[in-house]
Amino acid sequence: MKLMKAMLTATAIAASSQSAKADITLFMEAWESLPQAEITQGKHEDCAANQVVFGPALMSKGFRKTFPGTGANGDDLCYRRTADPLHPDSGWTMWGRCSTDGDCEIR
Repeated sequence: MKLMKAMLTATAIAASSQSAKADITLFMEAWESLPQAEITQGKHEDCAANQVVFGPALMSKGFRKTFPGTGANGDDLCYRRTADPLHPDSGWTMWGRCSTDGDCEIR
């Protein structure tokens, strides 16, 4: 009986760890504000082909958001921002990509 109970417990632990999914949390602390920022979510290699989940919009220092369904077992997050935060008309940066679970800083 004790062996059966231990096997059931081990099976339950293994099943829960396999289905556990971590997400990506994007944050921005580098500037007081960004005139324009855009975030997309998806699996496309071309970030612009993924679904827009933020912006383009103003982003203030302290921005922090967790995106469900992202990370090692889900979608990637891509971001781009105003090339020069002091000059709103400076165009966009290249896309940055976050693929791993946990925090990812917009730089």
